[in-house]
Amino acid sequence: MSEIFIILVLGLVSGLASGLFGIGGAVIIVPLLVSVFNYPQKMAQGTTLLMFIIAPSILAGIQYYKAGNANVKTAVFLWIGVFIGAAVGAWLVNSVFKDSPIFTMVLKKSFSVIMIIMAVKMWFS
Repeated sequence: MSEIFIILVLGLVSGLASGLFGIGGAVIIVPLLVSVFNYPQKMAQGTTLLMFIIAPSILAGIQYYKAGNANVKTAVFLWIGVFIGAAVGAWLVNSVFKDSPIFTMVLKKSFSVIMIIMAVKMWFS
């Protein structure tokens, strides 16, 4: 029961961060599922992607749109790219590199490096 409560709080914090900063699943939930709940990297990513099937960001996006802080045309083109890219990426992880422990390690390390680079870039911009 306590694990369910912690996961619910994690979702709440991620949702709050998503609404405040435009971040959430990958930046908050994946690292915590890996480090706190000991999920394998692929399991954390898949769980987070399942969470977005019914996109909770729709509500936050509507609020940003109403305030004049969303570009619908850009969002549509981003969505098309993400739709195709996510399908290809998921296929690569789960089919091509399915049983590769080396790829799993590279995936986890790459995720960390990308987050560090983005954080440093934002800090100094």
